[in-house]
Amino acid sequence: MPSRPRHTPSRRFPLRMTALFAGLALTGCSAIGIEKNTFESGPLPALNDDRVDGVLATIDTTLNEANAARDPELLATLAADPLLAIDVAGYALDATADPENVEPLPVVAHADPTAFVPRFEGYPQWFVTASSIRPETPLRLEVYGRESAAAPWITSLSTDLLADVEFPELALDDAGYVVVATTEPPDLPTAVEDVAASHAALLSAGEATEGPSLAEDPWTTARQTTDAQRGEVVADAAEVQVAYEVTSVLPQALKTADGGTLVFYALAEEVIYQVQPTFFLQLDEATAALAGTDEITTSLTERWGIQLAVYVPPEADGTARVIAARVDRIGLTGT
Repeated sequence: MPSRPRHTPSRRFPLRMTALFAGLALTGCSAIGIEKNTFESGPLPALNDDRVDGVLATIDTTLNEANAARDPELLATLAADPLLAIDVAGYALDATADPENVEPLPVVAHADPTAFVPRFEGYPQWFVTASSIRPETPLRLEVYGRESAAAPWITSLSTDLLADVEFPELALDDAGYVVVATTEPPDLPTAVEDVAASHAALLSAGEATEGPSLAEDPWTTARQTTDAQRGEVVADAAEVQVAYEVTSVLPQALKTADGGTLVFYALAEEVIYQVQPTFFLQLDEATAALAGTDEITTSLTERWGIQLAVYVPPEADGTARVIAARVDRIGLTGT
């Protein structure tokens, strides 16, 4: 750790990272404006309705075993990026903060799922579920896929439905299946890669590119407020730099009844606290365990993985909104 100048006493600045981010989550259960599909007709449903519970129970068994052992190889048998990379990073942080695994990850048990199942002419196939995974937690919206009838179902995105955010009515075909959309025009006014890039730019610098806007989205504005508070909390003790980037855009998308699209993508946020001369940051106990020190004299860098489900309106100048979001810390270094 760098030594402090002897002629100028360093001023301690307490930085309670856990408290700073506690107010960001917009949690709760959102009503799903669609009943379970009956799948009475149509070729190759991604999953028969009566098999949903069994598939999720099988996934839960392996997932809980992987979580209990913090086993990334076992996790990789049922998860793919962006979820896999986020959860593997979470294992590493958990192992650093709790090397003896005294507080193992909570047990996951999907309950009463609502399944949004498309039908396909062949493989690969995929479907989406909304399900509680633990009592008194938000419904979790997840995307599953498989490459063949014999292949296992793999989860690629897992994100929590936001409270007080209207879930879009999904388009259904005559048999009650949800309808697959492409992730670019004509189904979208702007390609989903561009929507994600615009969202990252808006969060990074407050300036979005052309296309459906997320500037008035409640989750986005709450995230911007939290990022602004980072600088307010440390005041003169540190300069704060925040940057977002797109890490993954899923090929899966669903049409909504109004002509819009429900899409899925992931962002990463990097936050750098550059400590100013004569100051040091005093970390709270939980953050200090991850950083390896309770006093930051030079810089602190955090990285967050963000998984999102976003409604994109049919109009190019329309207002988009985040339906579900999950934010996980995936890296922390300090000196």
